[in-house]
Parts: sequence; structure tokens; C-alpha cells
Amino acid sequence: MLRLIMFDDSAEYRDSVKAFLKNSKDIHLAAQYPHADDAVSIVKKIEPHIVLMDIQMPKHKSGINAMVDILKVYPQTKVILLTFYPDDDKLFAAMQLGAKGFAAKDEIEDLEKVILDVHKYGAHYTPSVSGRMATFFRDMEKNKMKNYVELSDREKEVLTGMVKGQKRPDIAKELFVSEETVHFHIKNIYKKLEVNAAADAVREAIFRKLVEWDK
Repeated sequence: MLRLIMFDDSAEYRDSVKAFLKNSKDIHLAAQYPHADDAVSIVKKIEPHIVLMDIQMPKHKSGINAMVDILKVYPQTKVILLTFYPDDDKLFAAMQLGAKGFAAKDEIEDLEKVILDVHKYGAHYTPSVSGRMATFFRDMEKNKMKNYVELSDREKEVLTGMVKGQKRPDIAKELFVSEETVHFHIKNIYKKLEVNAAADAVREAIFRKLVEWDK
């Protein structure tokens, strides 16, 4: 039987998942947590096959960052991100960083299939996500000939945080700089990449392989 743990800040949603999986013959929900700040130590203790991770947990570590932390130490763990409708920047950043699938929180009736598909086949993406992936990689081919943009080391660090889905205060805290400094670097990044929004900067970072991160 598959061992599953879940991180989600909504008690109501956690209860819904628990009730939905209660009679599953294939999945055992071993534990649930309201945030993922201690995700690595929890994974070490329980050794789950699958982790359900809410992509956004205000006032706590984001699901994407928690996933990255887990996969650094336990790369064999399969992480499914829970979301309503992910922005393209978070969607593709999460895929690049190791997410094995996305489960729509408003389609709980499909959750068991998503979990079993990830365990059996290694990944699960809904038709809408698959379509966006196809567009993404088609655009990537079109952008292969774009000139390389030289970024400073600090700009690369800030852009890496953006690719991970971090907000400006989180980037500032991680880099031990002010939010004003982060804002300054983001303005320079936008200018160099010729973009006007974070989602576009993230897409360009992935297209051009401008930053590196630990998966």
C-alpha cells in the first residue's frame, strides 16, 4: 500500500482528503500537516512514497521551496503539488524543479487517480497542463537562437528565487538584503531580458538556461 503524507494549510481541505481516501485499498494517508516548514525531517521519519504539497501556504515555506528541500535529500520521493490553477511561471518552475504532477484542489474526485498514476508511471499531468507544456516547449524551440544575456551573480540569485516561485520578501530574507535591493535587481533583470513581468522573466530564465538550481 502506498504511504502518503500531505502538507496543506487548509484544515477543511485536509479533512476532505482524509475522508476521500479513507476507504482506498491502495493508498494510506499516514499523516497531514498545516505547513511544510519541517518537511525534510517529516519525510525522513515517515518515508512516504508520495507527498501531496500545497503550492502556496501563506506565512510559511512555499510548497515549491519545500519540495526542493525534500528532493535535495530524498530525490526518490515523488511530490504532487496541490493547487487550483497554477500560474505558468509556477507551473513550469515546479516541473523543472522536480514536481511529478499537479492535483486540482477543486477536483478531489480525481485525486486517487493522480496519486496512483504518479506512483505507477512516474508523472501525471491533466490535459490542460499537458497543453500548456506543449506550448511551452514549442516556444522554447523558437527561443533557442536568442542572444545570451549576461547577468551579475546577484541578479542570478534573485532570478533563481523567482524561478522557485519566491516572493520578494522571501528572496530578500534568503539573500540577507533589503526588499529595495531585490526590487533594484529585478528592475535590471527585466531590462536585460526585455520583459515587464515576473512570469515572463521566469520563462526567459528557463528558455535560456540563465540560472542553475539544485533539484
